[in-house]
Amino acid sequence: MEIDVLLQPVTGNGYRASAAEPFGISANGTTRDEALRNLQLLLEDRASHGAEIVTLRVSFPRRALPPSPIWPDDDITRAWLEGVAQHRKHADGTPDSWDGPGGTAP
Repeated sequence: MEIDVLLQPVTGNGYRASAAEPFGISANGTTRDEALRNLQLLLEDRASHGAEIVTLRVSFPRRALPPSPIWPDDDITRAWLEGVAQHRKHADGTPDSWDGPGGTAP
């Protein structure tokens, strides 16, 4: 596993390596490498005592749609929605400028 670490000099005291949540831990050292190694040892110690990094999937119920339209039902709004639909149809038929030959990204 690779994680991002903040490595910063500490005035008169070498370096500090810190890992953000979910780790919430930092370590000092007289050199950059020592600070990183000390942080690595702390994280490995947590792992050796049963700490794990896991992914949890949580489902939230979808909210019901409002009983009435969210925009007014008038001639101006209908014309605007028609313009949006026409633009979407045109955009769907036009390849993106960053796509390569065949309509796929390079």
